[in-house]
Amino acid sequence: MSRRKKEETPAIIHQELEGFSIHVDAFGKIQTSLPIDKINEFLNENTQDIKIHNTRKKRETK
Repeated sequence: MSRRKKEETPAIIHQELEGFSIHVDAFGKIQTSLPIDKINEFLNENTQDIKIHNTRKKRETK
């Protein structure tokens, strides 16, 4: 019996990150196709800080 191959579905990618790729080389160094500053800027704009969000909820309930 042979194993079934998993069908890979294409990932949903944000337009700003189109063409982004990341991998680790043989020495353990992370290689990316976009500069780290641009990635951090994108994450700051599009994600919430969980710790800040939780402390705001605690203040509002008191």
